Amino acid sequence: MSTEPILPEDLERAIFEMAATHHPGMILALLRVAKRVYAWTEPILEQYRVVLVTPEANGRVVNVAGAALSNWEDAQFAQYVRHMWLDGNADLLSSPQALLRLTTNLTDLSVMGGVCVPALLPILCTMRLRRFTGCLWHLFGGIELIDLAHPALGSLTYLHILDALAENERIYNNLNSLPKLTHLAVFESVPGPIITQIFRICPRLEVFVVLYDADMDITLGEASQIDGVEDARLVLTAYPTDSAAWVRGACGRGDFWSAAEAFVARMRRRQIARPSPWMDN
Repeated sequence: MSTEPILPEDLERAIFEMAATHHPGMILALLRVAKRVYAWTEPILEQYRVVLVTPEANGRVVNVAGAALSNWEDAQFAQYVRHMWLDGNADLLSSPQALLRLTTNLTDLSVMGGVCVPALLPILCTMRLRRFTGCLWHLFGGIELIDLAHPALGSLTYLHILDALAENERIYNNLNSLPKLTHLAVFESVPGPIITQIFRICPRLEVFVVLYDADMDITLGEASQIDGVEDARLVLTAYPTDSAAWVRGACGRGDFWSAAEAFVARMRRRQIARPSPWMDN
């Protein structure tokens, strides 16, 4: 069958773009129509690789362009989702676990609020997540139940822990159970001895970020308990970690991870003096 156009190109393009936008489940078929159609519709598919479920979206699944996905249950489409922000306060979503069962090709998952529960673990085992943000205490159902050797976490390279790390010795003493971990982030101050312990047991760690609330006026004095830790991989920063900042990172436009990586690289090349590990965003 010929794929030569029979309509004016601008009209043909408008038709295909409209079909892809309003019926994302059709995009995979449209990509195979012709090279010109692929060029028009593939960028639209990219918009659906990043999805959010937030209270602001009233519990709906929303793509990065803000469009609600009424047909997210189309398994053919769901397999192309790579990044998901799932807010447990978005309680209008009837079944977040059903959503995760369909999006098995996720590589990046942020789970907030009450949806972060042990029932997610067998679902995460079906994925090969590279990035995870969440509270391990909630994910495993208790401090004493946290198992960093669990297969659900075995492929992680980036881990952003929302637990109070200083209060969870079980976490920081067992981070070496994550065989591929290279990037670690924690929220707010961590005592220097704990950081030293983490670097000791995780020699493959490339970046360790201690995050502070971006809305707070943090000074180096307030982070003084980290004084004495001299390691080029350590980064302290006040950086936004809300869903909007996450979307920028998921779309390749930069986040605290990429900023910290660049900061550490400059330090290793001695391009900037390092009086402290503090990084301005």
